[in-house]
Amino acid sequence: VGVGGLVDEYVQGYGLSENDRSNLNEYFASWEILRQCCGQQMSARWRNDMVPEKFKINRFGSHPNCPSYDIDAIEETFMKSELYSMIEKYPSVQLLNRPSLNDGQLNGTYCSSYNYLVRTQGLSIWGQPGGRPVRSNLDNAIKKEVKQGKEGLKPEAHYLFPSTDLPLSSRYRKMWNKPENEKKAWVKAVTAAREGGKNYGDYGIETYSSADADDRSEDSDHEVNTDDNDTMDSEETLTVSLPSGQVTVAQNARQHATPTFPIRTHIVTQGRPRTATTLLFNMAAVSYFLYLIGNDPEKIPAVELIYWKRPEGNMTLNVKKTPMIVKAHLSLDNFLSDHAVVFTAAKDKREAAEMRETLERDGHIIAFVQDMETLKEVGVGGLV
Repeated sequence: VGVGGLVDEYVQGYGLSENDRSNLNEYFASWEILRQCCGQQMSARWRNDMVPEKFKINRFGSHPNCPSYDIDAIEETFMKSELYSMIEKYPSVQLLNRPSLNDGQLNGTYCSSYNYLVRTQGLSIWGQPGGRPVRSNLDNAIKKEVKQGKEGLKPEAHYLFPSTDLPLSSRYRKMWNKPENEKKAWVKAVTAAREGGKNYGDYGIETYSSADADDRSEDSDHEVNTDDNDTMDSEETLTVSLPSGQVTVAQNARQHATPTFPIRTHIVTQGRPRTATTLLFNMAAVSYFLYLIGNDPEKIPAVELIYWKRPEGNMTLNVKKTPMIVKAHLSLDNFLSDHAVVFTAAKDKREAAEMRETLERDGHIIAFVQDMETLKEVGVGGLV
């Protein structure tokens, strides 16, 4: 079944035509291979197959498919697809035509060139030669203290750890993004209040490279949370807008059906790391692009693609009049808005059903809940 089973969900959801279905299948047949075998967020196993011996991780097995592909031929096929050409006409959404939002523009040899750097320089998941980013001891102290949480902490200091359902890696990053004086004050307060832990003076402030500097281990071929790139702003807009009417694309003349997904100004795609949220984002965004082509093409030049890191996204969603397509690992509580429809991800069917029920009860407008169990059943789970 492969990616076609997932395409069917979006064709029905957005009321797309048979021509759209064909274009989506052609497009994602190549994109899913590039997603796995090319670029900054490639499969951890494939990266491990290619890196120099000194950077290899012994626990990883070899990738079953990537070695057999002529990756430049796949890239060329992708660039020749009808949907790729349609998207390229709009600068506002061109980033969808890449293996991930962190990758450069494809040129026919981007993938083989990137893979060459992985083979020769050990290019890491952060796009850096030979390993993990450099972290300060202050940030490393934050990681250790956040990981300990309220353990051994005096009750009067529990306010230093507000309740949250953010994954641990996102909690680290939230603290790392604060000004240095605030980070130091927080570490001082936590270490002073923690019984049996380290003192503030036990942590240095010099910069060093540490294999323990980050929680994003490459131990899965599913979604690896590299969109939380430390070089990105807290809320980074990933588009260049174009004045309406400057670029036109011929509307699809085929018959469209009535959408079953709720249609709102904004789309929020959300899920925990390693639940295929990049696939979720791209499938929702590209399908919505086709919906706009057939129904409201003048809105496309104003579309913004956003990787969202800061809380309270609903404040922007409630006032923004032009379309935004958001990818986030934050709790959906931050995006509750009548102007936003939610696509989210779960680990299995049971969690997906429970998630939909909870989110609808909380007032969210839900379009689709993707789950890893179903992706594996239809033959997509090993490729995302």
